[in-house]
Amino acid sequence: MTARALRGRTGSAAIWVLRRSWLFVLFLVAWEINFRLRESIFVPPMTEIVGGMLSKWFSANPLTLFTSEFFREHAVVSLVRLAWGWGIAIVAGVGAGLLLGSFRSLEALSRWVLRFGLSTPSTVLLPLALVLFGITNPMYVFLVAVGTVWPILLNTMDGVRGIDAETKMAARSLRLGGWRLFRRVTLPAASPQIFAGLRVSMGIALILVVVSEIFVGTRGIGFDIILSQRTFRFDEMWSSVALIAVIALVLNGLFHRVEARVLHWHQSHREAET
Repeated sequence: MTARALRGRTGSAAIWVLRRSWLFVLFLVAWEINFRLRESIFVPPMTEIVGGMLSKWFSANPLTLFTSEFFREHAVVSLVRLAWGWGIAIVAGVGAGLLLGSFRSLEALSRWVLRFGLSTPSTVLLPLALVLFGITNPMYVFLVAVGTVWPILLNTMDGVRGIDAETKMAARSLRLGGWRLFRRVTLPAASPQIFAGLRVSMGIALILVVVSEIFVGTRGIGFDIILSQRTFRFDEMWSSVALIAVIALVLNGLFHRVEARVLHWHQSHREAET
């Protein structure tokens, strides 16, 4: 590749990034200017928030993956709780959704349960989780799993029920049944809807972990937020909030890459239709 072509590709990449992030950059600049001029003790400028986040949660040591001891003590705990709860919700939600979507009689019997679960705010289950498990890691896992299973289940069920009749007729003509029908037709056809439910539930899982740690936590990012607020260390509180935003962006980026890799055929099909 010539130097001119390399400069062209670099310039195109920079333009692509600018188009997608200009509003976010404008928001950060406005925040910095506003609170730099106001000098509020409650809300520091963005440069101080970012600097505090880097010094508190990260380090220059590659052996610890550039994370600080404080990160490993609190952030890792929150991420493990999120992973366990969300993982259980994925297994339960996808499994139940495939079952209910395949058998309409079961869906009719469980319709009111599904509506009740979807309409109930997940945070109200916190007292129940405390009674059942106490302030332990299973309590956080239970809350995340119960709070995130519903969008996964319903999207999976809708994906199975939305398989068009032509696809089903083609599968019957090829004499596909049982496991082969599930693996080659049902699961691929429902996968876009399943991933839509997973994307929504991932954000809910992060919210539930942080909220539960704020109210009853003894470790974790949420616990550090409320502790910093109660001890009037507002700069550290905002650094923890910024860390949550970074974690959300990283998780969303990783999920997008996995989704693009698994559903590459779906994206190609949509581009061909347009």
